[in-house]
Amino acid sequence: MDRYRFRNILSIVLFSCDLVLTQDIIYERLGSTVELVCPIITTRIITWLGPSNYQHYAVGTEVFPDVSTQVAISETAQDKKSILLIHRFSQDNSGKFRCTDGVDKKEFNLIIKNIPKISFLPRQTLNVKEGEEAKLICINDGNDPNATTVWKRPGTKTNISNNDELNLKNVNRTDAGLYTCRVDTKSGVYKDNAKVVVQYAPTIDIRYFPSERKIVCIPSGVPDSYVFKDWEHTTEYNDHVRFLATTKEGNTATLSIPQSVVGKYHQRERGIYICRASNNISSTDGVFVRQKYNLNLTGTPYFVSSTENTQYGVYLKTAENKIKFVSVPEYNSYNVYKNGTKFADYTSSVHRNMKLTDNINGKNVSVKGSIISLQITIDTLDDFNSYKIVVKNADGCSNHTIELVSASAPFMPKILQTGAKQTQIFVLWIPGFNGGYPQWFIIEYKEIEDIYWNNQTTNSSNSTVIGGLQPETKYLIRMFSRNMIDDSNKTEEIIIQTADARANGNNLDEVHNGSHTNSDSAEIPVYSFIDKRHNLRLHQTAAYTVDQKGITNPLKFSIRNRETGKNNNRVSKFESMKCSSEIEQEEKESRELNYVEILFDQKPVYPFTIHGLDDKTNYVEIDFMQSADPLPESDTDSESEK
Repeated sequence: MDRYRFRNILSIVLFSCDLVLTQDIIYERLGSTVELVCPIITTRIITWLGPSNYQHYAVGTEVFPDVSTQVAISETAQDKKSILLIHRFSQDNSGKFRCTDGVDKKEFNLIIKNIPKISFLPRQTLNVKEGEEAKLICINDGNDPNATTVWKRPGTKTNISNNDELNLKNVNRTDAGLYTCRVDTKSGVYKDNAKVVVQYAPTIDIRYFPSERKIVCIPSGVPDSYVFKDWEHTTEYNDHVRFLATTKEGNTATLSIPQSVVGKYHQRERGIYICRASNNISSTDGVFVRQKYNLNLTGTPYFVSSTENTQYGVYLKTAENKIKFVSVPEYNSYNVYKNGTKFADYTSSVHRNMKLTDNINGKNVSVKGSIISLQITIDTLDDFNSYKIVVKNADGCSNHTIELVSASAPFMPKILQTGAKQTQIFVLWIPGFNGGYPQWFIIEYKEIEDIYWNNQTTNSSNSTVIGGLQPETKYLIRMFSRNMIDDSNKTEEIIIQTADARANGNNLDEVHNGSHTNSDSAEIPVYSFIDKRHNLRLHQTAAYTVDQKGITNPLKFSIRNRETGKNNNRVSKFESMKCSSEIEQEEKESRELNYVEILFDQKPVYPFTIHGLDDKTNYVEIDFMQSADPLPESDTDSESEK
């Protein structure tokens, strides 16, 4: 081979190698029509080869039968370049194509343009509670391994995450909104939005419409579906007054304030009104959020229920009379009238912003008001009189009348019940009228044989416990009350015996409930107390409930003696006293004495009167705890009685 021919062959080979290195990568969508234009300009016939394994598609204008339904051959109008037309691009005809005229060739890599579908984990709309953490993951199913993903907020250029994860720490409501996930691939740029919904408990706005006497509760939270509780009405001191039914109107709750009842002061409707709403998102208040509204209604002054209509004084001393009222707006003047005439013979002091007791809707509650204290010196009996106090503010005036009467010693308390343990005695009473001033109570007690009384003072209104006593000892109990004027009368004396130190179960709580028992098997019963004493007249009957500590009722033996005809002098000596008791049959005898009824019958043949010291009030006092030995039986005694 000569040198010139070798040089030509070498140049052709080198030229052909350069063509082989040139190939295009083309991305197309599935189902699209694709045109591949062969860039070789030649007069020779162009052959097309393609997937798979470079099989023949066409030679010149002739298409091979195997692919005749998929492709067609045409040429460009100007330079007559060959065109391979793929009717419907599919997975089967994706891959490498080649066109050649036998000398030159051109390769194409036809790749499916897979548009990535973007999805989100855990979901495209993410609900998260305020204060918690949130995480969103952007996923694309594209086939570009070199694709990049970023997150940003719509309308901003700053990336908030440079990978497929979006992490939000300590979420607050400003984090709510849209977040854009952007995916960059060789086939294009794709993006989609995710939504973060920040859930939080509602804040509440309350508005008052005076012309309609209506309060509206307007919550604002996420989600915006609410449940409401009844409105609560309280005083300034948070004392509960009442609950009021609410009317739900969309996402608001309306309270229509009831019209004032005739004779009632509408200012008692003033105070704090509380709305409670929930969207099922917890807050520091719990599931229900509450908001208060101070309904500061104005009007003429009104006098609270704790202003006493009857007040007390002492002759030749100064009486303090307190007038308690509420005034919004604040009062500006007051006057005092006695028997219709303006009265000025007093000194006064005023205390504002005081905590007063008032009865609203049947409840005693605390309200804020004022106290006018009138010091009236009682120089004459005419000063015990009616006084009218007129209080005025910018809206008008109101008046209240008090009766100033002479104070007295307190009334005598009434002992309801006593009970005993080994070393203690419990006393329960009902207090009497206090005479117009605070009273306290003095309980006096002593052993029966003692001369001098001990005493115990208490401010308790109805009960006390006396301690430090001797077991199995009889005591006398009486009491009275005292105020700054004087002492009340003393109650009658009551005999009560403390329990045996060896006894078990002597519990005052059981005594109070009337259920005190003892399982001791003593032959002779002992009764720890009689529940009350009676002032008896002849022909009256009294019932006494007693607490048994033994097992046998001695009255049964007396009754048995009557039934057998045997005389018992202890009974026959008092023929006028008739004892009755529920007694079972002998084989089913009760271990307890439930009650004793005592009937006193007058014997007209032997009328008598027992006088106290200095011929004071007639009285009869019988000690039911005492007993006497029966008189000896003899014919002489029997005859003397006849």
